[in-house]
Amino acid sequence: MTENHVYQRQNSSRFILDLEPLAKQIADWMPTRQIKGEPLGVISQVDNKEDNIMYPYETGMSVFGPVSQIYIKYILDMLDFDDKTKDLWADAINRFQDPKTGLYCDNDTDMYIATADAVGALELIERKPKYPLSALHETRAKIEDWLESRIWVAPFKPMHAGVDAGALVSALMLEGHTPMSWFHRVVEWFDKEQDPYTGLWRKGLIDAKYLSKYHRLGFHILAFIYEPLKQPVRYASNIIDSVLRVRTNGEFYDAWEDGVAAQRPGVIKGWICYDGLYCLSRASRVAQDRRSDAIEAAEKLADLVLPKFADPSQFSKNLFDTFYALGCVNVLPMLQELVPHRLKGRRLKNILDRTGVFM
Repeated sequence: MTENHVYQRQNSSRFILDLEPLAKQIADWMPTRQIKGEPLGVISQVDNKEDNIMYPYETGMSVFGPVSQIYIKYILDMLDFDDKTKDLWADAINRFQDPKTGLYCDNDTDMYIATADAVGALELIERKPKYPLSALHETRAKIEDWLESRIWVAPFKPMHAGVDAGALVSALMLEGHTPMSWFHRVVEWFDKEQDPYTGLWRKGLIDAKYLSKYHRLGFHILAFIYEPLKQPVRYASNIIDSVLRVRTNGEFYDAWEDGVAAQRPGVIKGWICYDGLYCLSRASRVAQDRRSDAIEAAEKLADLVLPKFADPSQFSKNLFDTFYALGCVNVLPMLQELVPHRLKGRRLKNILDRTGVFM
């Protein structure tokens, strides 16, 4: 009998989420983001400019609008575009690409994640960027110096250091024009910089006061460097210990999403929860004696968030920003992996099971 089956028997009275009503609510909401007068796939990321918590574009339009909807559709197994529709959505994404740099955002903070997200979404609909990723090719040539120059010391915004590195590797991997020897150089650098005590990055710079930031970076390094390149995960048990320490009453905490939750009571802190569950899942595949710890953490998190997914009025609080909504939906396939008895209905897809796709 598997550990999951044991947990199902012991916790049979716990809340179980029916995914079908939730999927319908999301399916009904997604077309409301289509910008009137624009081609199919031109999606508003936010309701109002003031709501845009991450990417303040004047119109609420950004590449994260169409990208997030494609990802959500994929997770819920709703991505059934015909070729013409794929072309329209690809055009909606590629309109944000700079023909000179190949980047999908000219903001220094967001350019790597925006580009990787765009290339990943295009991969899911079997399409490609319109222009070469020229700026990333320039970074590729000086990768060690670039990694050294990243902001590793907390506090810092989520889109730095390991996040940028994961995005860079993901985009170049999907583009398909980078030799494997280059990816091995990246792995060698991160192997040298992994802290053996926490299992996180970078060695010598980790401040326990800001552990949730390093935990978030650990997710991007594991998910977009070690996993797709099939590299062994070292210090797996220590990674689990580090991730379990960044919780309050079973819920993962993070300064950015805690700030959003303070402004919008009742929202699900999806991105940090997804990051944490992924780290626990992948690290416990290596440290198999810790799998029960990962499952127990998922059970406690499910107790907190699944009722919010089930109540339409509660879940609608997360739909003010398409990218934020994606973070919430991302939690579900991780819970379905770790505590499958807590969800019923459709089988979900985990985007990160698609090699190299960034999010």
